[in-house]
Amino acid sequence: SYAIIGISGEKQARVTEVIVSAISPQAWMDGKIFAFSIVGLVNGLVWALSGIWVLMWLVPTVPGSLNPMTAVICVVYGLLGLGLYVALFAAIMATLKDFQSASKLQGNFFVIPALPVFFLEPVLASPEAGFAIAVSLVPFFSPMLMPMRVAMGQAAPWQIVVGLVLLAVSVWLMRKAAGTAMRVGMLMYGKDLSLPELVKLAKQD
Repeated sequence: SYAIIGISGEKQARVTEVIVSAISPQAWMDGKIFAFSIVGLVNGLVWALSGIWVLMWLVPTVPGSLNPMTAVICVVYGLLGLGLYVALFAAIMATLKDFQSASKLQGNFFVIPALPVFFLEPVLASPEAGFAIAVSLVPFFSPMLMPMRVAMGQAAPWQIVVGLVLLAVSVWLMRKAAGTAMRVGMLMYGKDLSLPELVKLAKQD
C-alpha cells in the first residue's frame, strides 16, 4: 500500500522529469523498491515479535524442526518475497496514471499476495505431496508455503535451494521490469502503458 500510494502520488505530481535528470530510471526505482521494502520489513518485524511473544505463552514445547536454521530460511524467503511483491506493485503503478485507472487485468495482480492462502489446507494436509512441492516452488507462493513446509520438516534441501534460486531470479527480473516501466510509463501522459507493451520493452532492455 505504501508503494502504491507513493509511486502514484509522485506520478500525479509530475516530478519524474526532475528525478530522471539527476539519476537513471532504474536507480530511482531501485531506491523505491528498497525503501518500501524496509517499511514493510519494519511492519513485519513488529507483527512477528508480537506473534512470538504470544506463542511463548500458548505453546509449551517447540517442535524439533523449529531451529535457528529454519528461522534463517524463513527470514531469507520472507525478505525475497517482500522484495518481489514491492517490485511487482512498483512496476504496475508505473504503468498507471493512478490506482483508479487500473484495468481489470492489472487489478488482478493486486490479489496475488492472497493466493497462497488457498493452498494452505492441501499443503498442510500433505506437505510432502507433489502438488505441495510444485506450488511451494512458484516464486509468488514460495515466501509463504516453503517456510511452512520447512517448519514442518517436510522440505528437502534441494527444494529449499531451488525455491530460493527461482525467487531470487524473479526478484531480479521484476526489478528490471519495474525500472523499464518507470523509464517509459512514468513519462507517458494521457495514455497508460499496457502490460503487453511493458513485457515487450523489458525484453528489449
